[in-house]
Amino acid sequence: MNQNFSALVIKQAYLNASKLFHSSSNNFANHYDTLKLQRNCTSQQIRDSFIQLSKKIHPDLNKSPNAHKNFLKVQEAYNVLSKPHLRASYDLELAHPGYRSESGRQWRYGPVYRDPWDDPSFYRNRKTYQEYKSGMPRPKSGFLAMCVVAAVAMAFTVEILVVRFMLLRQQEFAQKRTADIQKILNEVEERAKANGLEAQLEIYQKQYEEMERLRTTGN
Repeated sequence: MNQNFSALVIKQAYLNASKLFHSSSNNFANHYDTLKLQRNCTSQQIRDSFIQLSKKIHPDLNKSPNAHKNFLKVQEAYNVLSKPHLRASYDLELAHPGYRSESGRQWRYGPVYRDPWDDPSFYRNRKTYQEYKSGMPRPKSGFLAMCVVAAVAMAFTVEILVVRFMLLRQQEFAQKRTADIQKILNEVEERAKANGLEAQLEIYQKQYEEMERLRTTGN
């Protein structure tokens, strides 16, 4: 009889302890529950939920006595889950309810040991945490492709402008040379008309002989 009574007392104590454990665990704010989100939610969903809840429970808009307290809970949940490194740490804390969080703000009670690899959110958020540690998120492949296309288009445009500039310079040089030749021809024609063709030929002959003499003397 005493043994049965002792067993009954122990069983009842265990049930009471279990209820106390679950009650204590529920008293601590679960940030995902506060924002009414699943643990695999995205950053955009976290932001949208925070904005939506803030509009409902903000003390300036909600006259409920608990509005200020509820708003602080929502704000704290958003501050943690919106930052990749804090969210990763928080998810690990949820996976190890027997350990204290790094910030030291709360204690969680539960089994002393739990395999961290059993927590699926650890894998989901590990990539986000690694991106934070690297300094900035890795650019998407589509963004890189757009950058490459933009760089190629810019280089092609510069090349076209350079070629066009060179063609214009060559065209200007050719026009100037044509104008100089035409000027010389006009001068020759005017001299031929003024001096007569034979006299002009004699002048050219003398100029040619003088040039030959100077060339021979110079040699």
